[in-house]
Amino acid sequence: MAKTVIAIRTEPHVAEVGDVELLFQPEVAGDEFLQAYADMQNASSNLMSGVAERGLEMELIKAERAAVRAFIAYPMLPESRELFESMQLPDRALVQLTQWLMSEEVYGAGRPTGSSGGSAPPSSTPGPCSTVNGRPGRRSGRLDAHAPPERRRGPA
Repeated sequence: MAKTVIAIRTEPHVAEVGDVELLFQPEVAGDEFLQAYADMQNASSNLMSGVAERGLEMELIKAERAAVRAFIAYPMLPESRELFESMQLPDRALVQLTQWLMSEEVYGAGRPTGSSGGSAPPSSTPGPCSTVNGRPGRRSGRLDAHAPPERRRGPA
């Protein structure tokens, strides 16, 4: 007979952001978390479509940022949610919080389970490996050891 033990977390997750500790529910379940994730993905997709068609539009950027903040705030404990809503954070901090929440140590293993409409849209956060406008970014001077020799950057 097979047997498994499934641990249920009971202590809140803690994210230190600057000198503030934000507390998150030990576990999340249900459609609301998945809906918050889907809303964030849709806002990102809308931004990318808008950029490809019309260029940057402030309203699309604001909508994506609001969806990211809503996704991060959803699993917070109420006192942390209030504090978070008043915090002005750089986009990179929001991205780091999102990645941390979706990590295996917190709520998932990269993305929530459930039906998938396909692969994730390109990243909307510009950076050295960004795919803004659907084109991979350059790796500023770093050696890519896994690339074929003709595509490597840096010393041979």
